[in-house]
Amino acid sequence: MKQFRYIAPGMLLVLIASPLVQARDFSARVSVVSAESDNAFKSTEDTIDERQDAYVLSLTGNYANDFLTTEVNYTGSDERFAKASQEERRFLEGRSMLLLGALTDPADIEFKHSRTSLLSTPDAINLSNNQDERESLSVIPRLKKRVTAADLLIASVDYTQIHFLKNDLNDSERSSAQFNWVHQSTQVSELNFLVQRTDIGFDNFPDADYVYSSAVATYSTQLRKLSYTLAAGYNRSEPSTGDTYGSPTYALSVAFKDPLNSLQLMLAQSITDSSMENGNLAFVSPIIDGESTYKVDQIKRRNASLSWGSNFICDKCSLSVSVHRGVDDYVVLPDEINIQGASVAFTYNLSKRSAVSLRSSSSEQEFVGELLGRDYTIDRTTLDYRYDFDGGFSLRFFAEQEERGSENNATTYQETLLGGELTWTIF
Repeated sequence: MKQFRYIAPGMLLVLIASPLVQARDFSARVSVVSAESDNAFKSTEDTIDERQDAYVLSLTGNYANDFLTTEVNYTGSDERFAKASQEERRFLEGRSMLLLGALTDPADIEFKHSRTSLLSTPDAINLSNNQDERESLSVIPRLKKRVTAADLLIASVDYTQIHFLKNDLNDSERSSAQFNWVHQSTQVSELNFLVQRTDIGFDNFPDADYVYSSAVATYSTQLRKLSYTLAAGYNRSEPSTGDTYGSPTYALSVAFKDPLNSLQLMLAQSITDSSMENGNLAFVSPIIDGESTYKVDQIKRRNASLSWGSNFICDKCSLSVSVHRGVDDYVVLPDEINIQGASVAFTYNLSKRSAVSLRSSSSEQEFVGELLGRDYTIDRTTLDYRYDFDGGFSLRFFAEQEERGSENNATTYQETLLGGELTWTIF
C-alpha cells in the first residue's frame, strides 16, 4: 500500500483543482521575500550576516455543487541562503479536501490531504536543517440514514497514511471504524454521539502499535454572538505490549463576538501519539507550539488557549492578545513536555491602503526525561509596514528581533532580520 502514498496526492490534487477553476471563491498569491540576518546560524559565537530569500506561492479556494465539495489551502515556498548557512529548502504546507456526495445522499466518500512542517526534536533550533514535513492522506467512505427529520445515523471507515519526508521512523497507518448519531435539537443546536475504534500501526516500531477506542458526546450551539462546543467522554489505549491505559477525554470551545470584541476559549484532553499529534481529538485544536517528530509513543495531551481581539481603542486600529499552555505526557516513555506562551499584536491603519503593525510573542518549553536541562524560551518582536497598490500588488517592510534563552549556551542566540516582501494577488 505504500504506492498509495505517492499516487493518491496527485490524483486528489487533480480532482480538487478541476472544479476550483470555476470557483468564484478562489485566490492565488505570489510573494518574493528578501531579508538580511545578522546571525544566520542562530548561534552565540559563529555569527555571520547573510541575505535570505524566499519565493512563495499560495492557493486558497472552495467550490460546491449538488455532487461534490472541494476545499484547498496550500502554501509552497522555495528558500535560498546566500552564504549556505542552512540547507536550501522547498516545502509545501496546507490541506485540501474533496467530498463526493451531498448531505442528503445515502453514501459519500471524502478524501483529505495535509502537509505540515515541524521540528526534528522539541528543543531544536528552528533552522531548515532541523525541520521535517509530515504528510497525511485519508480516505473516508460513509453510509448515512435519516431516521427522523432531526436524527441522522452515520457509519464511516477512515483509512489514513502518515509519512514524514525526512525521518520516516514515525510513519504510521491507521484504520478506524466510527458510528455517529447526530440529533438536531433546534435550528441552532446539535447533539452528537460518536463511538470509534482505531488500529494504529507504526511501520518501523511494531511494539508501539496500539488500539484506540473512545466514546464521546458533543453538544454545540450557534447563537448570534455566542457559539460553543462541549465534548465529554472516555478514551482507552490498548498497546500491543504493556498495560491498557484509559482516561477521560474532554473538549471545550467557546467563541463570543460582537461589533467591538471577539473572545475564544479552548480546552482539551485526549490520548494521541507522536505520529498523529492531535488526530484523535481533531474537532477542537488549541494552539500548539513546537510540534516535532520526537520519539515514538502514545501521548496524554492536555492543552488550553485563550484569545481576545478588539478594535475598541479606535476606529483605525485593532488589538489582539492570546495565551496558551499545553502538557504532553508520554504514556510509556518517561518524558514530558510543558509548553506555555503568550502573544500580543497591534495594528494601526494609516489609510485605506497602508497599515503599520507591532507583534510580540514569548513561549517557554520545559522538559522532563531525556531532554531534562534543555529548557528554553523564545521571545520575538516584529514591526512591519504594508502598502497596497492597484492591480493586487502590495509591499511590506519589516524588522524582527528574536532572542532565545537557555542554560545550554550552544542553543542561546539573538538575531535581527531586516527585509521586505512584494506580493501579487492574482485572483
